[in-house]
Amino acid sequence: MGTRDANGRIHDFEVGLKIINAIPWWALALGVLLLLDCAWFGFAWYTRYYEKAELRSAVKQIRVVAIHTNDVDGLEVIDIKSGKPLWVEWHSDHDKEPDAISYYFQGKDVFYVHLKEGRFPSYEAHFVGAQKSVTQWTDRGGSGSFTERLFYNTNGVLSQHDVWYNQAWNSVDGRNEKIGIVINGGWHHLEFDTNGMWTIKTPTGAPTNQL
Repeated sequence: MGTRDANGRIHDFEVGLKIINAIPWWALALGVLLLLDCAWFGFAWYTRYYEKAELRSAVKQIRVVAIHTNDVDGLEVIDIKSGKPLWVEWHSDHDKEPDAISYYFQGKDVFYVHLKEGRFPSYEAHFVGAQKSVTQWTDRGGSGSFTERLFYNTNGVLSQHDVWYNQAWNSVDGRNEKIGIVINGGWHHLEFDTNGMWTIKTPTGAPTNQL
């Protein structure tokens, strides 16, 4: 029993302390571990519940549909509320491996990734200007940086075409269905080097340092 004070009330503190001292240390440690395990389980369950709730909410806002256009198959993710596309995966070879992926913002195609087997992917970024004009930055060579930019006017007609060569943008001068640039008054045919960067094509039989 506990001790009594001057008013006759019993204090169980000493009794409780004796009981605790009588419990083996390993039992106390096990009890603490069990409490921590229960607390962690409760926290994990709470987190998973709300993560699934957010996932269910997100799934209700989109729809995935199969599409086919211009002999190309694809999977399209659509925003149900607006009816506009968010993301499209294209399969031109009718297999399971995607050839390209389109990303959309407010229903407009803003980023395009070309996937090539055994090569680095190439990219296109589309910037929509005033009255439906579009500027397109591309990485056709797969260099990992934008090396080409195209400007389309409000009628969708190409109005300017530049390439990144020799640390500067150069206007493209197409001749005989070939892409080239003019340097010091002379026209030079362009091609990609092994790193996917634009370089001047050396004429057959000419010295390698000739422009």
